[in-house]
Amino acid sequence: MENESKDTPSEVKSNAKKREKTFDFSKTQKVALKVAYIGVKYQGYARQDHSDNTIEAKLIDALKKGKLIEKLEDTDYTRAGRTDKGVSAFGNVIALKLRAAADGAPPYDYTRIMNGCLPQDIRILGHTNVAETFNARYDCVRREYRYFFLKGYMDIAKMRSACSHYIGEHNFQNFAKIDVTNTTNFVRTIYEMEIVSAESVVKTRDPRNEPYFVRIVGNSFLWHQVRCMVNILFLIASGFEEESVIDRLLDVKSIPTRPNLSLIHI
Repeated sequence: MENESKDTPSEVKSNAKKREKTFDFSKTQKVALKVAYIGVKYQGYARQDHSDNTIEAKLIDALKKGKLIEKLEDTDYTRAGRTDKGVSAFGNVIALKLRAAADGAPPYDYTRIMNGCLPQDIRILGHTNVAETFNARYDCVRREYRYFFLKGYMDIAKMRSACSHYIGEHNFQNFAKIDVTNTTNFVRTIYEMEIVSAESVVKTRDPRNEPYFVRIVGNSFLWHQVRCMVNILFLIASGFEEESVIDRLLDVKSIPTRPNLSLIHI
């Protein structure tokens, strides 16, 4: 029709903007989210300047996509721990202020919203409201790591015996990659450490392929501390070191810098 009006491209764009839903971020609730992820294809947990392929980057993208936050800097964000490249987690915790429902409206299901925006290998297991002062890092009193391995030719009894040397409060600077920018205190407490068979999960006929994991529970851990501790266990179980090497390395006055102990292949 000759008299039919048509919107110009600029008018169409303007109308689309008018139809966009607006969100009120002025009302917030401090929430703790329990996070699980398979870290095989990711470059670790923490954000990196040179890569967005990290767990943290995917979580932040999901928070923004779900319209739960605008800017991370405004959320009082904290995390209980971070993991290295390829490492998985089944109970990490983050805490931050999220957009809350209006007064009188049902509370938001943050778990459902986040899982709808995340990749399938990153899941939110649950959420709970927390106090405004809650800090996922400093309010966490215990952390547990599990390091899986195959038996190979190692002596599991020696590994189990050596675990006892780690229990207690020690200076673990010789069992970590030193990050002097972020860490000045290298004292950590190990509450529990044991070698556990995982044969009930994975069956094998070859004893060398028997699966085990090192279970370590502590108040917190230094960068690469777990893998360094396990490395020493592997050396002991393979006959390259005696149990006493742990006590010597824990004596930082006698050995002030970590010796070069390569991870053996089993």
